[in-house]
Amino acid sequence: MIKKNIVCLVQARMESTRLPGKVLMKINGIPMIILQINTLKKSKLLNQIIVITSKNQTNDVLIKNLEKNGIRYFRGSEENVLERYFQAATKFNADIIVRITSDNPLVDITILDNILKIINENDLDYVSNNLKRTFPIGYDIEAFSYKTLKKIFESTENIDDLEHVTLYIHKNKEKFKIKNFEANSEDAHPEWRVTVDEKEDFQLIKEIFKHYHKKSIIRYRDLIELFEKKPSLIKINEHISQKNL
Repeated sequence: MIKKNIVCLVQARMESTRLPGKVLMKINGIPMIILQINTLKKSKLLNQIIVITSKNQTNDVLIKNLEKNGIRYFRGSEENVLERYFQAATKFNADIIVRITSDNPLVDITILDNILKIINENDLDYVSNNLKRTFPIGYDIEAFSYKTLKKIFESTENIDDLEHVTLYIHKNKEKFKIKNFEANSEDAHPEWRVTVDEKEDFQLIKEIFKHYHKKSIIRYRDLIELFEKKPSLIKINEHISQKNL
């Protein structure tokens, strides 16, 4: 089997409208995006991890943080995120792209590696765990081939597609070979929310990392056990609605 170059492109920006600067907000003294990347580095299948952000000067402080921590990055269009992904994937010679957003610090590398095995072994265009949601909001992982990304880039100029990168696949499933990775029925909790959009979201994430501060990796199974022990934690941000595309 030909070895493929698997590149994780972490989408980040400082100018979040609801919680500006959230990617550098500190958890246990470490910026949130650095915690996330430290977890991603433990994946056995990723060849490169690149943070992709825009050329907007508000992201200069993010770049300084990345450089300080020896993390590679790419800067591209602010509004055309699809173009940013395509240019970054091309520059770093990606065969398979993993798309992660920086507001999901609880990324689980077991889920990630399972998704990568599926796309590798079945020659698929796109594999994710959110075509049908079984994992909490905040565990979203997408993997797709460079060929697929190029096809999207050349097929659409729709403003929503340019902003949301893989939305075109979700709207045109019949054009791609796709698969959804789902949680076991007993572990399925699509109603939970562990992404960071609002201050209450960040408060919950801080509580989770505080509880597991001695663990080098917090896995999805750990979250389930914690919420079973302390169901009051779920209430911290349960009133927040996820923004629809």
